[in-house]
Amino acid sequence: MVLLPELVHAFLVGYHQNMKYLIVSDVHSSPDAVKKIIKIKYQLSCDAVINCGDLCPVTEDDIALSSSFLSVSGNCDKYYSLPYNLPLKRQFLFSGRTVTVTHGDRYVYTDFDLKSGDIFISGHTHIPLLEKTRSGIILINPGSAARPRSKEGKTVAVLSEENAEIISFTSLATLKKIAL
Repeated sequence: MVLLPELVHAFLVGYHQNMKYLIVSDVHSSPDAVKKIIKIKYQLSCDAVINCGDLCPVTEDDIALSSSFLSVSGNCDKYYSLPYNLPLKRQFLFSGRTVTVTHGDRYVYTDFDLKSGDIFISGHTHIPLLEKTRSGIILINPGSAARPRSKEGKTVAVLSEENAEIISFTSLATLKKIAL
């Protein structure tokens, strides 16, 4: 899989504008989920995939497919041999907002200097979450695309300039939406 030059440039400079992200977490070695994530990325016209950790790729195909994801390391990823190192957290600007991505096992949103309108994305719980704190920070947890722990089942999230939403991984139906 090849990244478009403008996408690579955005990752390098840390500024992302006019982009739409598919957000996933806690795939835990599911090759079917990885393939479906790629399919959904194109179905929903997303520019990139943000992976909040615990992808745990086991096949060469999984590693190749996921190498273009904007990923952080999860608590289970350390048990897998990857040809690249994953950071514990990432921060970038998205349409004037600071976006912080972490797995969720080490950091919470209050560990960072975030302000109203900023976005904190994490996984780890396998339970989807989409809410705005009293201080105006948007919290996103996509749930799990492979091993859900909620009545919503398998879920992912989508982030665009207009809104953030939790969607069903199987039907792509919107389960919850917040306007940005």
